[in-house]
Amino acid sequence: MGEYSNADSYSRLSYLFPNVKEYQLSESIKSVGAYAFIDCDSLQMINIPPNVTYIGKMAFRCFNMNHVEISDLAAWCGITFEGYDSNPLLGADLYLNRVKQTKLVIPSSVTEIKAYTFYGCNSIESVEIPKNVKSIESRAFANCPNLSHIILPDNEIKFSAHCFENCPLLISAGPKGSGCSVEYEWKDKIPAKFLYYCSGITKVLIPSTITSIGEYAFHGCGNIKDVYIDATVPPTVESNAFSTYGNLYVPKGTKSAYSSANVWKNFNIIEMEDETTYQKGDVNHDGSVTMADANLVVNYFLANDKTTFVDFDIVAADVNEDGYISMADANAIVNMFLGTGQ
Repeated sequence: MGEYSNADSYSRLSYLFPNVKEYQLSESIKSVGAYAFIDCDSLQMINIPPNVTYIGKMAFRCFNMNHVEISDLAAWCGITFEGYDSNPLLGADLYLNRVKQTKLVIPSSVTEIKAYTFYGCNSIESVEIPKNVKSIESRAFANCPNLSHIILPDNEIKFSAHCFENCPLLISAGPKGSGCSVEYEWKDKIPAKFLYYCSGITKVLIPSTITSIGEYAFHGCGNIKDVYIDATVPPTVESNAFSTYGNLYVPKGTKSAYSSANVWKNFNIIEMEDETTYQKGDVNHDGSVTMADANLVVNYFLANDKTTFVDFDIVAADVNEDGYISMADANAIVNMFLGTGQ
């Protein structure tokens, strides 16, 4: 394993260990200079100590890195990266104290996740953001090929552009408990640039408590096909919040209001009970509410990975319309089944 500790930074030092596969940065190192390990294609593992606060441009433009070892996740979130190829995580797995990170929980001490912090990380499958995080900077989680679930807190977060860009497994967004790929706890406003250019998103669920949607919130999400909204009064929405307009499912009796509302009028508006395949409780779309629907809701509620339920009808399953899929919905479906005498 290569190691160099004769300075407080690394800059164009890769020539010292041209064939090294593993590299341990000295604990005293505070910065990694531009081009430090450029074209070190034999390098497969790098250990970044917690004192590092800056990594220069193209420092890790090497193509066989597969293991990035750190000992302090909060410190990692505080590193300033000069670009995507300054981050060794591009195409690699993240290890925290020798444990591969798949279900990432950001420490509560973190208030800001800087640009490119997890850019291109292979191992991350889910991320939970704590309440203390106030901002997520540009491309912090972009190009993570296996990221399929994010949980965001109810505090106001300032999003920079492209935070979740090109994460193909992020396919839906909705309130916490909805089982969507991106789950949020906001009660009144969806913030600006929330999912800016998150192109995998196809479905959006908006609960009745949301009254406004910020600029560019879903801009660049060109594959959105269905937006479900429970609000009887159309939320105010910035003109650039969406860049594509598919189906908009609204509560019964509100089609006229949405048809005359700014931005919403651009959608194909469908009152929810106008949709022939839609019926509260009929989760499997077989035309009736049965115990099979209740069992499906129970299995969904208990599942750790809800993204495997590809065709699960979240709107039909949320019988009590509280924005969450829970045992209360399963019980309501059982009562519907018993009440019909089927």
